[in-house]
Amino acid sequence: MEKKRYSVLTYIFGGYEQVREVLVKDPEAEYILVTDDKTLHSATWTIVYAANLEGLSIFEKCYHVRFHLFDYCNTDICFRLDGSIKIKDSLAPIIDRFEDMKADIMVMLNPVFHHLHEDYAHWTKYRGYPRQNAKKALKYLHEHGYDETYRGYYQACLCIERNNENTRLIGEKTYEILKELGGDKGIDRFDQTIWSFVLNKYHEGLKVMTVSEYLISMSKYLQWCRHNSNVRMPFKRTIEYYLFNEKVNPEVFDFVEGNDYSRKDVDNLIATILESDSMYDGYVRLKKKVKKYKNLTKIFGLIAGLLIMFFIYLLY
Repeated sequence: MEKKRYSVLTYIFGGYEQVREVLVKDPEAEYILVTDDKTLHSATWTIVYAANLEGLSIFEKCYHVRFHLFDYCNTDICFRLDGSIKIKDSLAPIIDRFEDMKADIMVMLNPVFHHLHEDYAHWTKYRGYPRQNAKKALKYLHEHGYDETYRGYYQACLCIERNNENTRLIGEKTYEILKELGGDKGIDRFDQTIWSFVLNKYHEGLKVMTVSEYLISMSKYLQWCRHNSNVRMPFKRTIEYYLFNEKVNPEVFDFVEGNDYSRKDVDNLIATILESDSMYDGYVRLKKKVKKYKNLTKIFGLIAGLLIMFFIYLLY
């Protein structure tokens, strides 16, 4: 069998997600779905039963795959995504960009937080994450050099990795720390803070391609859905993105023409162009009068109205 150019890998353990069939496949890619369910079938994924993970918890299974990708792939580049993300089009253009950059890893920058400790606070308040787990993890991070002023926090639901010493080290270190923090329970369930810490600590010599949630929320390639449903996750956008404590501009891929936007989507989109208090005040007043936006024409109309208000403000 001819070796493929790259692998696309996802995983479903404990029936936590539905099988999301690939809508458009790239003939140069292999599509692998790792699972603990011997009855799982798919028309577009090659099902791999993870016999070596029997007896482990769902989180241990998930993170073993997530941080040991090349135990399951037959290529040296792996596009890994959570089971909650649906593939709508060929991923070849994203891989093209990755290879053109000679990147080792693609990371998705967190749109809400820049600092790891902020998300521990969020998870304990809203996600049912035990406070003692957060305290234990933060104690470990501080003891190993975590700086609370350092900006660099990344989402673990999607990445591309090249099979080399640097990426394998990051995966192994992350899994090792999660196991240590898990103690008798086997593994800690909050992984992206630890993965981000390890990336920040061992990034020397690492060539990184950055993307934002745009790729899984607004592009034509991928759609992030709520767990075990087809309800799409809302787009979140921040004005500033950071990688290794430096401001960066993430890569942007093809926009979906005619995409419908939620109110929150529009708010986030417009918020990125606001740079002064005066403009922001005008935006808030205008936003109160508008109830719903559903296409780009109305979005641009809103932006035009905002700019007109700004120029009127300057004149008077």
